[in-house]
Amino acid sequence: MIAGLAKAAEGTNRRGLHLGFASCPPLIGLRIQRTDSSEIKECGTFNEAAAELIAAKGIKTVILVARWPLYAENWSRVGADARNKPLHLADAESPIPSATVLHPLFERALQRTVAYLGSLGVRVLIVEAVPENSVNVPNALALGQVIGRDISASGPVRAEVKARHTWVMAQFDALEASGAATLVRTHDVLCGPSRCHQMLDGVPLYRDMDHPSIPGALLLEPIFRAALTSE
Repeated sequence: MIAGLAKAAEGTNRRGLHLGFASCPPLIGLRIQRTDSSEIKECGTFNEAAAELIAAKGIKTVILVARWPLYAENWSRVGADARNKPLHLADAESPIPSATVLHPLFERALQRTVAYLGSLGVRVLIVEAVPENSVNVPNALALGQVIGRDISASGPVRAEVKARHTWVMAQFDALEASGAATLVRTHDVLCGPSRCHQMLDGVPLYRDMDHPSIPGALLLEPIFRAALTSE
């Protein structure tokens, strides 16, 4: 999403620091174990270092972005995701990694992270995860052109996207209602009434199944700008 956020920051005379680590949600104290039983130790170390850096630099606005349903619900059961073996989560309170009891671990990590940032006087923006697709969108578009099939109206069903995001969005809504965080909603931009968009005007909005392409990220610029100027 960095292209859309960067444009919004430029338009509001702001600059920022990107802290990101692959397959690592920005949640303090959450341990993630891959299917080969090797823990992603770097994720926990990275998030601890990021938290310390935010405090040391006196950063006043932090934007949290992740594929949230993956860590709250595990992999989806459609498309290519259905072939993935589950992730396992753990924390200090539940040290035995689990692939099924995810909600309490996710909720604790989210509350822990937002509370820590709040103690620093940081304004927290949480970005709603973009809709996940069951296919690699650019590949599907290319295949559709080869075989003469229009896939422009075959994006994810919005009701199914909403269902997968229901629990995690309830956690975010509660934080927003309490004043602890502000939610940046992406689905109203990336979805129509019945389906979410995979492309617009023949241009893919994703670079794979769940990461926005640059054109997709730029579509989000207005909501980032609104969030940055609403404080």
